[in-house]
Amino acid sequence: DARALRASTLVGKWLQKQLPAIERHIVVRLLERLDFFSALQPKVLSRVATLFVYRDEIGGAALCEEGDASYDMWFIASGCVGAFVGDVEIARVSHDSPIPWVGERALFTREKRAASLVCLEP
Repeated sequence: DARALRASTLVGKWLQKQLPAIERHIVVRLLERLDFFSALQPKVLSRVATLFVYRDEIGGAALCEEGDASYDMWFIASGCVGAFVGDVEIARVSHDSPIPWVGERALFTREKRAASLVCLEP
């Protein structure tokens, strides 16, 4: 039916416009859960959240490859990430690990990635 298709298209366009605000809200809520950001005031946390991109990955998805240039670090909101050198898993970090993030060393030093990072559980 043409009316249903038009309504669906309008809802899709509206949702597309709202998506950045929805993602920012999700990022703020995720950052609030991390001790690293817990002392920040809500306005500051909201500004910090604009520096982040929310990504929902599937199991097996590569976040980065060993030897890649370093531009990102990842905070793990759910599931876990494995760090691999070649085929050997050298570390595993999950959302409930004491430090639930990966990739910070290479980001801050600008060295090439020392390991590949793979989403093991979404």
